[in-house]
Amino acid sequence: MALLVAVALIGCREQAAEVPSPAAKTSFASMNWDEIATAARGTTVRMAMWDGDPLINAYMRDYVKPSLNKEYGVTLETGGGQTGSLVSRIMVDREAGRETGDIDIAWINGESFYQLRQIDALYGPFTERLPNNKYLDWENPFVNKDFQFPVAGYECPWGNVQLAIIYHSERVSDPPRTKEALASWVREHPGRFTFDNSFTGMTFLKGLLYEFGGGREAFNGPMNEELYQSASEKLWAYLRELKPSLWRKGETFPEGVAQLHQLLANNEVDFSMSN
Repeated sequence: MALLVAVALIGCREQAAEVPSPAAKTSFASMNWDEIATAARGTTVRMAMWDGDPLINAYMRDYVKPSLNKEYGVTLETGGGQTGSLVSRIMVDREAGRETGDIDIAWINGESFYQLRQIDALYGPFTERLPNNKYLDWENPFVNKDFQFPVAGYECPWGNVQLAIIYHSERVSDPPRTKEALASWVREHPGRFTFDNSFTGMTFLKGLLYEFGGGREAFNGPMNEELYQSASEKLWAYLRELKPSLWRKGETFPEGVAQLHQLLANNEVDFSMSN
């Protein structure tokens, strides 16, 4: 499972004609939701999106943006800026002493959340002030922790997702369902399987890591260095053995899942994957 979230960033622009004063920020913090919605009319919010899923981006572009503008009078501007580049941008803004950056809200993954919390770069806690907070199960570890770090109101869950392996049924009549069967299939069909070099591919590798470590339940609780070393050694040995049979002999990988989907559509590989 992976948790997709949207997070408000420190120094977010409350979109007056000038940077809000400390007093304005204090006023904002004391507003209830109706007051916030009223004050938001006529403003612009800049959101950094995850670039990896064209369907999510189409949903934001074609539904969320016009609906937000029609119902609340808020203009939503979306753009790229995920993972390490997002963290770097915010660190540069903070080190330069800038009160505001070029983004207000970001769709982030667990790694970015953890890194931003380490440098105290997120606005919060704020989730209790959202009307839909009452629908969130904060007792659920999928919701109250991200990257094994307490959410504590500094990000809002967007949705729960599960990794799905996608295959071309006309080319693969009996898809492999275990790591052993997958290894056999890849060796028998050289060049027809790969994974992306970003979040989805890393999730795929984590799934394999769980398998080599005795299941995901074995990884619950505090960091177990011995278990991790044992499982990761098996994982890397598994991948090294498969490397010559991967797409382009494992010398390069798709940058993101969108490119992996395109390889499947172009009949260059027989599998893709998505959260």
